[in-house]
Amino acid sequence: MNPQSAEDQTVKSLPRTQGEEHLAGEEPVYLSEPPCRANRYNREPTQRELLFLILLSAAVMWTTLFALHKSKQEILESGDNFSYLQVAQCILHWDFRHMVLQQFMGYSYFIAGLSLLHLPPILSLWLIAFGSSLLSAWLAARLLGTWVAAYFVLTNFAWFQLSFLGGSEPLCVALSLGAMLAFRKKLIFLAALLASLAVTVRPLMICTLWALEWYCFTGSRSYRSLLRSQRD
Repeated sequence: MNPQSAEDQTVKSLPRTQGEEHLAGEEPVYLSEPPCRANRYNREPTQRELLFLILLSAAVMWTTLFALHKSKQEILESGDNFSYLQVAQCILHWDFRHMVLQQFMGYSYFIAGLSLLHLPPILSLWLIAFGSSLLSAWLAARLLGTWVAAYFVLTNFAWFQLSFLGGSEPLCVALSLGAMLAFRKKLIFLAALLASLAVTVRPLMICTLWALEWYCFTGSRSYRSLLRSQRD
């Protein structure tokens, strides 16, 4: 065999640069798998995949809780759920004589409102927290992408506890992110309403309301003109 022809075959088997591809007019030949196949495993997860991971995490956590405790009492003992339920019962019976306020009442009002559908208050508490957690993940994916939403939802055990055992934080985060998405779509009054509802759940969400107001009155002229047109 000619040594020159063997050397040419070796050179053809190596990947070429973009300039060499352009000059040769040929597809590159790689000794390993092509980059497009490798990039398939580094792509951003879809919203369905993110939802599947959240539901899988919830199933693992609840299976572990029932295996260890065999009781739903963990919901009552988690965080401030017991006081939220007490306030929700006072709202349902409209009797506030023996009520001791410890938190803002927005979460309790949501619990009482859902309990009007003949659901137990403890189930309403859990449904609002879990549904708000899913909604927060979806809104975060819409605003910032699914990678950010996955890190936000799946890397914080405290968030797991609040989402799967009940707590006011998932509701206030969902309302706050909903306000930001509405503001991005230039639905000013809807954004203000959602941010105001978030404040009734957790007072720290006043920062979201202040930020929206500050941008409306000191930000771009398009938002100020849009605000005037919606007011008229």
